[in-house]
Amino acid sequence: MNSEAITKWEIEQAEKFLEQKKAELPKSPEGESKQLLVKAGSIEPKTAHFLRSGIPDNNITVIAGEGGVGKSLLECELAAAVSTGRICVLDPEVNDYETATRYNSGKVLLFNMEDSFAHVVSRRLTEAGADMEQILTVNPDAEVLISIEDILSATRSERPKLVIIDPLQAFVPKGVQMER
Repeated sequence: MNSEAITKWEIEQAEKFLEQKKAELPKSPEGESKQLLVKAGSIEPKTAHFLRSGIPDNNITVIAGEGGVGKSLLECELAAAVSTGRICVLDPEVNDYETATRYNSGKVLLFNMEDSFAHVVSRRLTEAGADMEQILTVNPDAEVLISIEDILSATRSERPKLVIIDPLQAFVPKGVQMER
């Protein structure tokens, strides 16, 4: 599969996002949306909050690339850092790890459908120093298919700091075409 191809599902998600943002635009007294384009200098900057360097808090971040380049390893490193509150490979270079700023630790929901948790993912998390009590994953004995709705429900009930879905295609509803 070409990792640069845009799928129908991605287009639908982008359209929903744009419709939501359009609905949030300020209305003029006549009820019309204000102009689409404005000068960048007219937008008041806001403080950005990041889960880790480069990963904005309360947003979706996609880690994409060809198979075998280390996406799942990076996800395990990030999950370990979030579960323990320690810095991670994504943080700026730190010379003194003892005095480095620590983050608040939190729960991680990990939905990995490509690698065996017992044989691969657990080992990677342990090697990365994860707090395994802070990481929730699919019960390997529960022979059920996990849906996007299940992920959303778990996210609402567990309130994690990080949700990892790997690969996203494994959770796309039937009927949605993922090819070009």
